[in-house]
Amino acid sequence: MVNHTNTVTWDTKAAFSEKRWDVPMEKGILEKRVAFLKGIVPFQNLSNDELAILASRFQYRAYKHRDFIIHQGDNSQDLFVIKTGKVRVLTLNPAGEESCLRVFATGDIFGELSACDGIPRSATIQSLGECSLLVMGQHDFTNFLRGMPDLSIAFIRFLTEKLRWMTMYSHTIAQYDTAGRLLHTLLHYNDMLGRELVAGQVYEFDLSLNQADLASMVGARREWANRLLQRWRKKGLLVYDRGKITILNLPAVVAERDRRLLMEGGEPW
Repeated sequence: MVNHTNTVTWDTKAAFSEKRWDVPMEKGILEKRVAFLKGIVPFQNLSNDELAILASRFQYRAYKHRDFIIHQGDNSQDLFVIKTGKVRVLTLNPAGEESCLRVFATGDIFGELSACDGIPRSATIQSLGECSLLVMGQHDFTNFLRGMPDLSIAFIRFLTEKLRWMTMYSHTIAQYDTAGRLLHTLLHYNDMLGRELVAGQVYEFDLSLNQADLASMVGARREWANRLLQRWRKKGLLVYDRGKITILNLPAVVAERDRRLLMEGGEPW
């Protein structure tokens, strides 16, 4: 790594030949990490040498079900990549009530905002089932951004796409009543995580969320979600079973969601 007037550049061959970066893992593990990172959007256009340097600076961490990874308001600034499993993003209001905002799964990145700006965490992250993460400290992350222009550009695009998706999703979900918002959310995760059981009809995915979590994603209460899930089961739309969602009739679920475009007054919860 060469530093001229605060500009950092990387010579990947020199970095390896001079052993400026230690690789704290066996070659086979390093190769697997490189292959894994190659499939994640911000890292896809990096060379294998650059990916190997990145991979060598990630630390591996494993978590059990419902372990807290970061807390809202923490001053931690690490960047996280989900290697296996899922996590949920949640916030607490002044009364201490939880709102589940989103679920991330294998290959997703989180913690990038604090890693970039150093501001305390805006949300809590909790594991859903066993999960494993690759973790990079802010110092390494920002050095890589300074020294790898392709990585910097890729992360700008990654953040822009994430913001654009959030804007479009918020606009879309605001068009539905509360039940429609829940259906829209479930359809989103079906696109993301669903396993096709019957083509175009039956799908299954596991969010590992309880009914209170599902309700909080759309600003409702558990009792409301329980009644609604039972109603949808009787109508043959979907089944909820301990965090697992089975969509029984995808076209009918889409039609039910679209039927719930927001009318004045909406549906009480």
